[in-house]
Amino acid sequence: MAISTRSFTVNGKTYTPPARPVVVICLDGSADEYLDITLAHDRMPNLKK
Repeated sequence: MAISTRSFTVNGKTYTPPARPVVVICLDGSADEYLDITLAHDRMPNLKK
């Protein structure tokens, strides 16, 4: 299955999808302390970037 990178317009705004897939992670409801400790132990290196 090919991923389309053709531009499209919605509500007057034009969007151009990236050439490769993008992952979005929602951390809703996570306590700041949990993230701070996890980052300090280098358990989420990509998020740390």
